[in-house]
Amino acid sequence: MGHRPGIRLYLALLVIAAFLPVGGLATAVFVLSLRSDYEVAWQRAESRAAFLAAAVHTQMDTLAGTLDVLSASPDLLAGNLAAFHTQARAITGERLDAVSLVRPDGLTLLNSRVPPGKPTPAFSVPQDEVLRALDQNRTIVTAIFQGASSKRPIFAMIKPVMVQGRPHALAVGMFASRFDPLLSWAEAPWTVALLDNTAAQVATFPENSGIAALHAPLAEALGDETSDRVHLKLGPTGAQVEHMTVLQTIHDTDWIALAAFPAEAIEAPARRHALLYGLGALALAVPGVMLALWLGMRLARSMGAMAQFATAMGTEPPPTDLHLPTLKGACHELDVVAAQLERAACDIAARDAQVRQQRDLAEENAIRVARKSEELARSNAELEQFAYVASHDLREPLRMVSSFLTLLERRQGDKLDDEAREFLDFARDGALRMDRMILDLLQYSRVGRQETVAEIVDLGHVVALAAEELSTTMAEAGAQLHVDTPLPQVMGCPGELERLFLNLIGNAIKYRSPDRAPAVNVTASPVTEGWRLTVADNGIGIAPDFHDQIFALFKRLHSRDSYGGNGIGLAICKKIVEHHGGRIWVECRPQGGSAFHFILPSAQAASG
Repeated sequence: MGHRPGIRLYLALLVIAAFLPVGGLATAVFVLSLRSDYEVAWQRAESRAAFLAAAVHTQMDTLAGTLDVLSASPDLLAGNLAAFHTQARAITGERLDAVSLVRPDGLTLLNSRVPPGKPTPAFSVPQDEVLRALDQNRTIVTAIFQGASSKRPIFAMIKPVMVQGRPHALAVGMFASRFDPLLSWAEAPWTVALLDNTAAQVATFPENSGIAALHAPLAEALGDETSDRVHLKLGPTGAQVEHMTVLQTIHDTDWIALAAFPAEAIEAPARRHALLYGLGALALAVPGVMLALWLGMRLARSMGAMAQFATAMGTEPPPTDLHLPTLKGACHELDVVAAQLERAACDIAARDAQVRQQRDLAEENAIRVARKSEELARSNAELEQFAYVASHDLREPLRMVSSFLTLLERRQGDKLDDEAREFLDFARDGALRMDRMILDLLQYSRVGRQETVAEIVDLGHVVALAAEELSTTMAEAGAQLHVDTPLPQVMGCPGELERLFLNLIGNAIKYRSPDRAPAVNVTASPVTEGWRLTVADNGIGIAPDFHDQIFALFKRLHSRDSYGGNGIGLAICKKIVEHHGGRIWVECRPQGGSAFHFILPSAQAASG
């Protein structure tokens, strides 16, 4: 066995444990504060993204109004492109790049930046964007592309129009740089950006935010409709840090407003605070640990002396000259403990002698119990031998008597008068009744003595077997058997339980009322001990005074002339139920007849 820690170490650990709640509280405050700071940062990022989205949406509404005015021009609808060119050029000014009229194949018919009569750029708006607007039949905002005439990054708002009854696309382009002033409120360490529907940046702060290098992660985040809060690494190449990023979709466009805040700006102060908390707790714990070590050194000497005394006292037998040595530097409480320990040593010595004597008596009792067990085993063997004799040797003379009586009647039948024949019948009937009585006693003695392994028994199947064996008797008596289904499962011996139901149902048919056909009901209901089974009939019933007597051996309430039998059947039933750990009783039914109730443990209770 290894060396166990001393009392000094335990005292030091106790002092440290006293500071654990302080440390736990500091940790909890740190974690909750960090979570609160995170949530505040997320909310601020959401507010900034929402502000940027609202500002962009306002400018988009203005651009959409300009497009609506142009699309309603009568010159455009009539195909007078020269007059429409003058209107579009007057509206364009310096704010817009150009107004273009584009065919479905992408060919530009009109560009407000190109004077009439001069060739226009072939494809001033991407053809796929034109087709998307025409196919969806709605106004769309394109991604950023290079203007055909200005050669600067622009985007276009495209609206389907009808020119002389044919579909065309009317596009108004705007410089992407028009959105840069919307980001003027941003300041470090914030990162703010405006992205088009391909995750390309329209405007960003700061310029070296590194968003352009994260096109794939941004596109993946934009494709996830459930995510508005994501973590992305932003910043100049080689110096990227994780940012808490909020993506806000701009209404009526596929553009995204982005606001991000570096997580390090929140975590770094929190780590510094946690370090300060830890150092403070450690500073408070050091004096306590030193005090615990000093106390441990003072108490260790006295506790060591007491431990040696207790070890000597625990030997068998304890030394006769056992005395506690003088304690050095001990406190008053240890002096009291030492005095009590010496008195306990004396008591233990006296009790040790008593324990030895009781142990000797227990060994003698164990030997006597073993002998009794052997005698009981021999007695059980003798009972088994008696059962064999009863089933074979005692029945053999009865069969011989019955056989010779039958032979006598057959050979001397003509010489016997009526009285002699009656005497022969009496003798033969007595032999048969004696044989049945021996069989019943044999059955009674074997209940609970046969080496059968208990198993899960389906009482429904057991009752069905009993009913099949009594089918002839039931048919002759016109009896009806009603069984609740399904009957429960119990743990027991199938043969004994079948004999139990066979006797109870057979008695219900035997002791039937002459005024009505016998009816037997078998029901089951759960109780605390397991299951209560009931076999009820509408027969002649049993007087309450005899309810406790009918389960005794050879107890009969009627003469053999009225009802046959040996008075053993109910005694067998009682023994079977008790062998299964239950109890049986009988009650009178108000409408006539008797109800035999017995309780059997359930299969679950028996297995548990």
